[in-house]
Amino acid sequence: MGDVHGRHHKWDKMEDATVLEEVMLFLRKIWRGTPVDAAALTPAQIDYIEEGTPIFYTGRESCIQDKIDRLATQLPYIAATGGRGRTLFRTNKLMLGLGHVAVQPGDIVVLLWGEKSPFIIRTRENGGFTFVGDAYIDGIMYGEFLRTEPLQEVFDIY
Repeated sequence: MGDVHGRHHKWDKMEDATVLEEVMLFLRKIWRGTPVDAAALTPAQIDYIEEGTPIFYTGRESCIQDKIDRLATQLPYIAATGGRGRTLFRTNKLMLGLGHVAVQPGDIVVLLWGEKSPFIIRTRENGGFTFVGDAYIDGIMYGEFLRTEPLQEVFDIY
């Protein structure tokens, strides 16, 4: 897989909704500490492990299961480094999220048209909302939530 006209073919595959969903299912298992059996992986998941995550490997991994095990041990460390100033939280719908340390119970997760990530807002006593920060929410980052035809609302952020 090479670079053609400034784009990498391996990442073009991630634009396919089915491939993306399969990869996200695999990554959720890794994040949640669920054992992953290489024999049960889909071709898209194997391709992602082989080509999408080379920075995790030492070169001593002799099979795909070794790569899965290495990824499972290294991913939390990489996330911790990039997650400074962030905290884990759970939404009312039991979804896991990673957001600014200022996140509090009662805050609201919103998707804003044209933005790539969800945001956290907080209700103000005198009306409107205060911006808390951006967030990662497992299960809504790649358009999955929009398939549920969510409520669309106009609101003020101060």
